Amino acid sequence: MKMITLTEDEKDALQELMNIAYGNATAVVADMLDAFASLSIPNIKIMQTSQLLNELSSLKGESYFFFYTSICW
Repeated sequence: MKMITLTEDEKDALQELMNIAYGNATAVVADMLDAFASLSIPNIKIMQTSQLLNELSSLKGESYFFFYTSICW
């Protein structure tokens, strides 16, 4: 499978879109919980699905919530 390559401008645009989406979602949750939340700038990394699953598995002991399901068509 061919890897996707992004230009710096494309990465910046995608990063900004993610930043806006995360910011909006975090604001809603923080408002619901009457709490303050801080965010870091999202990091864009292109990888194969198998790499993604390994990356997520390595974070299991951290303070993250993961849900994984396999969809068969």
